[in-house]
Amino acid sequence: MARILVVGLNPAWQKILEFDSVTVGRVNRARRITELASGKGLNTSLVLRHFGHEVCLLQVLGGRNGQKIAGYCRQKGIHTLAYETRQETRTCSTLIDHATATVTEMIEPFSISTDGSVEDQIAELVGGQHGSYDAVLYCGTVPAGLSPGIYWAVHQRVTARLAILDAVRAIPEELLNSVDYVKINRREFEEFQSRFPDLLAGDSSHRVFLLTDGAELARLLHRVQGRIEERHFHLPHLDHVLNPIGAGDTVTAGLAHYLLSGFPADEAFRRALALGSASCLQLEPAAYKDEDSENILRGIRIA
Repeated sequence: MARILVVGLNPAWQKILEFDSVTVGRVNRARRITELASGKGLNTSLVLRHFGHEVCLLQVLGGRNGQKIAGYCRQKGIHTLAYETRQETRTCSTLIDHATATVTEMIEPFSISTDGSVEDQIAELVGGQHGSYDAVLYCGTVPAGLSPGIYWAVHQRVTARLAILDAVRAIPEELLNSVDYVKINRREFEEFQSRFPDLLAGDSSHRVFLLTDGAELARLLHRVQGRIEERHFHLPHLDHVLNPIGAGDTVTAGLAHYLLSGFPADEAFRRALALGSASCLQLEPAAYKDEDSENILRGIRIA
């Protein structure tokens, strides 16, 4: 299997609280709580490990939450490349209202104190003999206090035949122009377009955009020989969605796996979408049943 670097600098200790019903402005008592490590990079890593890949996860860890996340990674067979900070790694809470089948995500802020050397220290964790990978995935935001340029600093120290970006906020143009695939949602793509009006102009055949939109139409955009090619992916309706948090991360991991397995982009994306949809049927982020993904895959149409 492949050796994959996942750059997910902003992990979280996740609490999933289930309620019979939630009333805003009232005291609400959860009927059950589930705790685990999470965050875009960690969720992506879990799915890649499910496929048997060797995964190195670059992340910032601090305090008791950081210790728990590090232990969780060891338990799951994920090799952690950790920059340790004194600040406590954030806790995020998922509130599931079973009466209305709605899910609300509460995200704590997380920032670290930095000086001019911190970003170099983080980037150096992937250098040397560890700098060669089959794929590198850039997942999510960076902690406050770090520049998004940290991704570019890492990229310059890594050799990989496949690079996937699953992040938007303040991503430097150098990184955007260097990756092979950009897997984001529709709103994030619109944010990119506002920053880079010529995003799909010129010959950008090296870069493919894969856009999700929840349960709605997914799209693949690729400019070839002066024109934009677009494929549409129609997803089947899902009954009994439990927790959609982490579905996009599951898609990112599936995309990397199927591309490395030799599938063309459209088929790799179709299969990855099936995994992401299947994960919505489970309580924990990035968890899914193979039989669910196989059933969903049969219902995904490409037009």
